[in-house]
Amino acid sequence: MDGTVVYDGRANVHVVGQRQATISAQGISDLISALDKMSFLDTPESCCTCPAAGPYQIVTLDYRPGSSHRRVVHDSGCGSAPPAITALERIIDQVSGVDHWTTATVKIASVQRPDSAPVTADSPSPPSGDSP
Repeated sequence: MDGTVVYDGRANVHVVGQRQATISAQGISDLISALDKMSFLDTPESCCTCPAAGPYQIVTLDYRPGSSHRRVVHDSGCGSAPPAITALERIIDQVSGVDHWTTATVKIASVQRPDSAPVTADSPSPPSGDSP
């Protein structure tokens, strides 16, 4: 409730290891509203796993308001999660700021052929044959 975010990236993420961050009071309020709206405390603990599927992409959502506690294990690789769980994960990533630890940034560079203008997605393909 103090806004502390604990990230523990283990595999299939941009940053492996533990990191900490802090979110604002408004961010905490937004997360609690999202959890309450979807009745997270009533969600089964293993609602979204596919034991036969692999490799695993396990996400653990752990919520402890007061004396209540709910931990939901979700395999994001199997695609069986209810839309509310998937939406909640996105909200958590955005509000907590962990998306820069979970997702790699890809930079796209412009490529220029030596004999012509830069190649873009709309550029025609070079002619086939012996010419460069």
